[in-house]
Amino acid sequence: MLVIERFVALDVYRRVLLDLWSSVQEKSATIVDAMQVMNQIRDYIKETIAVAFRDLKAAGTEATDKGVAKLVRDAIARTLEVFEEFAE
Repeated sequence: MLVIERFVALDVYRRVLLDLWSSVQEKSATIVDAMQVMNQIRDYIKETIAVAFRDLKAAGTEATDKGVAKLVRDAIARTLEVFEEFAE
């Protein structure tokens, strides 16, 4: 499960990166600032996915294809809400 969790977190981060990177660059004073924002986004996603997988484990359910797909959609939506200032 840990491998799946990490893969999902990386996948979500890459999708969000595609959506937000140019906006983060434009709205940041320097590239260092932009990278700090992206690191914050990465950490947020990592924790969001970890919580979701802990919830699955606590509920005693397995990670199914449909369940993981929903988890990914929810994580992307929440991340874009939290970091909406960078969403175009």
